[in-house]
Amino acid sequence: GDDNDIVLWKFNYNGTSPSYSVIWSEDSLDTPDNGTNDYGKYAHQTNDGGYIIVGSSFSTTNASETRLIKLDSSGDTLATNGGFYKTFNNSSGYLDDEGIFVQQTSDNGYIVVGNYATGGWGQKNIFVLKTDYQGTQIFLNTYGGNSPDGASTVRQTLEGGFVIVGNFYSQSTMDDIWVVKLTHDGSTEWNKTYGGENGDFGKSISQTEDGGFIITGNTYSYGNQSEVLLLKVNSNGDIVTFEETTSE
Repeated sequence: GDDNDIVLWKFNYNGTSPSYSVIWSEDSLDTPDNGTNDYGKYAHQTNDGGYIIVGSSFSTTNASETRLIKLDSSGDTLATNGGFYKTFNNSSGYLDDEGIFVQQTSDNGYIVVGNYATGGWGQKNIFVLKTDYQGTQIFLNTYGGNSPDGASTVRQTLEGGFVIVGNFYSQSTMDDIWVVKLTHDGSTEWNKTYGGENGDFGKSISQTEDGGFIITGNTYSYGNQSEVLLLKVNSNGDIVTFEETTSE
């Protein structure tokens, strides 16, 4: 087509060198070609050997929608093989939505985090979308204020809830690392920000064996350039260690 399409390639490692051979590719996952611009953001393999993809699609309303695509092991979206092809809008209506990250959950459904526009240029909030294994929406909740907040990653926690990492903007400290802990139904359990007087950004989060969380990102608050940041918090979001890494 004459527009941007979502593309997924599957490679096979030959076991001897960083040389790969293409097993199959899907070069138009907005099939049938819909004349819109579509973008893939993240993909991973699912428990059944298929693949889940999240991204966004610009609709006929001149706004973007979150796109969630489930492929079987051969790269098809056939429902008979567990595939689907869905779009979602946040609860505020047809604003710009962008799916950023997706994880399969313990019930074989999916949890998605992304951003959506709230008003003027650069103003956005975070949304969290939970679906069942067929891509049917269970809940779609939003979080944040009327500032350029952003989401990076969502993970299911050991107790069946969820945790989000991203950044929260305030005029006094600019961007701070933002962690939101959710219950199984998307209600906020706690949310906390971390950082200094300049920009700090959370990129990835994982739960640790002690029930706390480890967060990576970058910071401009503790040096004269961007530095790698590693943050450890306990299960209540209280800081355990705080480290920065600089180049020699």
